[in-house]
Amino acid sequence: MAILGQNYRQRRRPMGPLILIVLAVLIVAFLVFAYSRGGEVSTARVEKQIPLPTATASGAGPDTALPEG
Repeated sequence: MAILGQNYRQRRRPMGPLILIVLAVLIVAFLVFAYSRGGEVSTARVEKQIPLPTATASGAGPDTALPEG
C-alpha cells in the first residue's frame, strides 16, 4: 500500500550536467570546423580598372553633366 503523498513518478534528474555536456560538444565541433577550414588564407589583391565616362565634346567640367535638383 502506498503512503499518502508519495510521488509515483521517478525523480527528475537535474539539467545542469546535460547542458554542460551539450555546450562542450558544441565547442569541440566548432573548433574542429574552424581547424578544417584552414584558418585565414591570404589572398592576392585584385585591382579592377573602372572605365570613366567619356567627356563631352564641349570640354565642360564634370559638374555640368549632373542634372540640377
